Amino acid sequence: MPLSPVLQPEAATLTRAALEVLRDSNVTHAELVVEAATRLYLAGEQELAKEAFTAVEKHLGAPPDEVSRLHYQMACLWQARGQGSTLSLLLERSEKDARALEQMYHPFALAWLGAAWEKVGDKAKSEALTFAAAQSAKTNVNPRMRDLGAFEISLCHAATARPMSPNVAKLLHEIDGGN
Repeated sequence: MPLSPVLQPEAATLTRAALEVLRDSNVTHAELVVEAATRLYLAGEQELAKEAFTAVEKHLGAPPDEVSRLHYQMACLWQARGQGSTLSLLLERSEKDARALEQMYHPFALAWLGAAWEKVGDKAKSEALTFAAAQSAKTNVNPRMRDLGAFEISLCHAATARPMSPNVAKLLHEIDGGN
């Protein structure tokens, strides 16, 4: 839904001010900026969306478990622009990098990559990655990381408003001790 003409100048001013603060900051939560860019794009503010995305482009090479959340936000933006299918190579490369991580990071990275694949229209790939994330969490020997992995998978589903498959729900239930 486009911004009202009355709010457009204020929104542009506030967004540009936020981008100035971002440029001077040592802390960049790129996924939040890309999420904002998606909202701007959907509100009809394509130029502001482009400015926001460009401001964080250099931060797209973080560790794969963190980048997966960012790639989900990118999938949302690209899908809104009608270009979701162009992310396939990026998501495939990101999956390869995520699988090369230590097992304790797999649930975090694979859950968000699964969400990204669903966003761009590949439900089968999404389900396979989410199931792999749950299996990795379940087989983690460290109880704390096992629980954190299960929590991240649940958080991912809640944040993206995606239903959880029975297979994934069963694994997470088993992690929880079947209670």
